[in-house]
Amino acid sequence: MSVISLYFCCGSCGGNDRLPSVAGTVPANLQCFPSYYVVKINISQLSVDKQDVSNVYMGVETCAGNLDGDILTFNTSYSDCNTQHKIIDGKVYFTNAVKYAVAPPGHILKTTQWEYDTACSEAAKVTDSILIIPQYNSTTHTNISGQIQGSPVHISLYKDATYTSPLQGNELGITIGSTVYVQVEAPRNLDIVMAVNNCTVHLNNVPPTSHSLIENGCAIDRETEIIITRNQVTRFKFIMFDLPHDQNGLYVTCQVTFCDQLDFSSKCQQTCTN
Repeated sequence: MSVISLYFCCGSCGGNDRLPSVAGTVPANLQCFPSYYVVKINISQLSVDKQDVSNVYMGVETCAGNLDGDILTFNTSYSDCNTQHKIIDGKVYFTNAVKYAVAPPGHILKTTQWEYDTACSEAAKVTDSILIIPQYNSTTHTNISGQIQGSPVHISLYKDATYTSPLQGNELGITIGSTVYVQVEAPRNLDIVMAVNNCTVHLNNVPPTSHSLIENGCAIDRETEIIITRNQVTRFKFIMFDLPHDQNGLYVTCQVTFCDQLDFSSKCQQTCTN
């Protein structure tokens, strides 16, 4: 979801001087992507001279846009340009503002003439999956990797306990009885804590045939072990197995919750009390 609003200011922005523009007249566009967002502004409709675009910036003055004709484009990751993160009513919001600030004649300090507020959001509780193919022998396979587009969480599989040799591919052939090393990561949410709630191995059928690896933050049996948990990364391992009626491989799916760093509620703590 994306939210856009544009404000014009009388001299400097603040208090009652900050006036909203007329609905439908905002000469700007916001697009929210999995790891970054793009803001495009038509400067000709905002009376900004092309020679003056250095005074238009995203969040901080060092974050300048790229001008192509009359369109000024900002391409920003969710951890750059002073992008703010907050959680409200079960959603993570990433907010920022494009500002046009100039110094009046005879003055050194710049004052904001207008600013364009942006907000991208995603659910605070999300899931991600990766496909693996159980193999009944040790034949070497060619691996191809895949990821569900748009998920803010990334599941990766590794061959080794040091997590230095990733398994790559869309269809990952793994020998039954071998150890699978799993990493669940939220690479862009630097200021937000990620807690892994549940992970399952399941078939792509309805209702899904499944086996739990992690429930409520706890490893479900001795075949699964949580190795490490940090703010944005959880690593665990399990022994590869197969499920009845498997014809097209198994999916490893994890559900996580994003929380503010100061939220110490049970749902936000990556600990096991069972």
